[in-house]
Amino acid sequence: MNQCLMITLTVGSLKGFLDRFIKNNASKLHLEGVAQLVSESHVRIIVCGQSNDVDDFIDVLYEQSTKFKLDDIQIESYFKERDYRGVFRVIA
Repeated sequence: MNQCLMITLTVGSLKGFLDRFIKNNASKLHLEGVAQLVSESHVRIIVCGQSNDVDDFIDVLYEQSTKFKLDDIQIESYFKERDYRGVFRVIA
């Protein structure tokens, strides 16, 4: 079953977080969506894919939370409004 989530979080260390960590893990798990830097340290991630793959993505986020100093992680269901065409994009 497909699932979409919107994840908002605060990042203490942005170096390599969006382009290497988020994009690479989303690609490995065959997820689509977008990660966007909303402000200097706030990130919004919309991720869609198979439920198991989305759950694995969340697990990876929590596992690496100390490395990137992630804080205030909020996860909520998201209704897919646009077609991401099977690609995960990073907007900084």
